[in-house]
Amino acid sequence: MKLVESCGALAFSRIQGKVTSGVGQEVEHALALGKPVYELIGNGVRQVFEPPSYVSREETRKLYVEWQMENL
Repeated sequence: MKLVESCGALAFSRIQGKVTSGVGQEVEHALALGKPVYELIGNGVRQVFEPPSYVSREETRKLYVEWQMENL
């Protein structure tokens, strides 16, 4: 979380349409600190004011495996 604390703003994107565990926690932390948070969507960006729902660590691991199988 020190990295989030040292940033002026936070930007994130989803994997397989979902927010991963670590990213979700970082977004929550950044918002709690009053930092601007942005979600990268396609070719655009939108500011986020509420923390998104995010998946568990186990679900995050599965998402990465799925992504690797589709993209590598």
